[in-house]
Amino acid sequence: GKGVAGLVMKPVAGVLDGVTNITTGIANTPDALMQKTVLPVQRRRLPRTLQKHEKLKEYKKKQALGSLIVWHMEEQGLDGRQLDNKSNLEIIDLREREKIMFQQIICDGSKLVCGTNYRFFSVTILKTEYFKEWDKDLKELAQVHSISSATFGIRNSKNPNEFRDVTSRVKKAFKKTATLHTLPIKQFQPMHSAQMFGDPAPGRDKVLTITYTSTKITEKSALGALFGDMVDTVTTIGTSGQKTPDDFDCLFSSRVVASVKAEDEMVKIQYYQYHTPSAITNLKSYNMKRINRNEKQKQVEILCSSKTEADKLLKKITKYISTINPKIERATVGYATKEKNITKKMQKLVDDRDLCKVENYNDGTGNHIGHHLIGKKDENDLKLKYTQTLTVTYINKQNVSRTKMFEDGGPSVELD
Repeated sequence: GKGVAGLVMKPVAGVLDGVTNITTGIANTPDALMQKTVLPVQRRRLPRTLQKHEKLKEYKKKQALGSLIVWHMEEQGLDGRQLDNKSNLEIIDLREREKIMFQQIICDGSKLVCGTNYRFFSVTILKTEYFKEWDKDLKELAQVHSISSATFGIRNSKNPNEFRDVTSRVKKAFKKTATLHTLPIKQFQPMHSAQMFGDPAPGRDKVLTITYTSTKITEKSALGALFGDMVDTVTTIGTSGQKTPDDFDCLFSSRVVASVKAEDEMVKIQYYQYHTPSAITNLKSYNMKRINRNEKQKQVEILCSSKTEADKLLKKITKYISTINPKIERATVGYATKEKNITKKMQKLVDDRDLCKVENYNDGTGNHIGHHLIGKKDENDLKLKYTQTLTVTYINKQNVSRTKMFEDGGPSVELD
């Protein structure tokens, strides 16, 4: 009897013991994991910003770098007209709609020139670090986006016999850890050996100099340091007469960009000044709104590394200016049974770079874009609560005629 009972019960008991051991193992798994060293999460590439309803496109490092710099600028470079009567939430919404129209990295990767539908700027994006040849505490170079140049020899020497260009060697080493945006420096020791860089200045102290594009420029705290105490100066370039930060060739509203030309390696950008407020209207909220097209234009210069690079930048900025200042073929406003031609007024708004005035006309009950563009309110229209529609036909950046429609309370009036 015991043999027969054991034949049945023993396997069942074994199965139950097995289940118990499995559940105990699962319960102990978190404790076992906590006892092991967990590698910290490291970013493999720069994050990128996406606009509302924007389709996900192929990732590109240059575009990611530019979009992050633009985002962390916050309100820098926007002028009084663009910020007029906007709440904090409306400003955030404006920044979310900001599009990069063009960008180009120039001067062997040292500068980024960028134009959006709201701002235009040129900024230095390179950093330089020095590493002593015999330093025992060499740490890895962190937050590296790309290597621009590297030399080994006497620090800051201009004598070509006292240093060597080791850019290709350093770039090759960086490829191994590029996804981590780091470059271990100890791998280059001993630096003076024939197998590494060689010795350009025997018996003298030497350093490894690395110039690189840093991912740190895309961090808000670092960009704040980049601006320093020059916030108001950058924003009011062209009106205060003060100097921009050393990192910027220029930073101003896209509204003031007038024209561009190139002479050899130099690209020269002309921009409008603002009307100087009178003593009566000398208020901050009034400044930097009205562009003075009759005043002599000012100029900013961007030096490129070659004439070919300057010509390429010239073409991009020329196309950019035509995009933000399109030619209006026809514009009407109204509704099905009542429509008015406002082509001339619309073109004047574009020429005066005041298109955002239509967007700013929001009193909480609807934009009433039609009433603003016509110049007077029709009380009958307000009573009937008709939806005003603005229809604009214009020449876009591809030199093709395009038509866009805007309704009260709908998207902002932007022609791109």
